[in-house]
Amino acid sequence: MFIKALEIEGFKGYQEKVVFEFNKKIEGIIGENGTGKSSIGDSIRWLLSGYDASGSDKNTSILLNNKSKKMRVAAVFEEDGKEIKAERTYDGETAVLTVNGKGQTSKAFESLY
Repeated sequence: MFIKALEIEGFKGYQEKVVFEFNKKIEGIIGENGTGKSSIGDSIRWLLSGYDASGSDKNTSILLNNKSKKMRVAAVFEEDGKEIKAERTYDGETAVLTVNGKGQTSKAFESLY
């Protein structure tokens, strides 16, 4: 399974929506200090597990960009030619995970990957 595309909005340093597209040959992400490289990994972790980088799901609000009222991380995964779209949103109170447009629990999502 690999990530074809990643959308981040309102997450840490990414206030506006940013879309990253990946192919199977990506080997690394490079950039200047403070440009959000680690936040890309953090956003994938939060999307997949609901946890922040410290492993705590109780501090979701610390991931929210300080100028945003909500955050959203979405990704398109591909495995064996099949695409799975996962999205996790947070409105300041509640985090919601959807997979292919249907509500899911993190545990149910884990079984997909």
